[in-house]
Amino acid sequence: MNEARTAAKELDFEQVLLSNTEMCYLVALALTHNPGRALALAKETLLWAWSLGEGDWDAGGIKRTLLSELRGRYMRRYRVVRVRRASGRTQLQEAGI
Repeated sequence: MNEARTAAKELDFEQVLLSNTEMCYLVALALTHNPGRALALAKETLLWAWSLGEGDWDAGGIKRTLLSELRGRYMRRYRVVRVRRASGRTQLQEAGI
């Protein structure tokens, strides 16, 4: 009986996680403006959540946690920082980008 309850809980977690896949990709795309990077960022975030397991999250808790982790991963790995110099040109402008 306990195994059936655990299996049902895992299935619910999988369904909630999979239902947030598109949301993760769209938010990642809005952050990166690059479909390839957005896909990688969404995949990293979803795999991270999958590795944590179901825990005691409700559907809102998973969504909030996914969005928080997605933003954090974006800030650490994908964000392009533009630094203004005294000349008024950014580093990206000097690199020809």
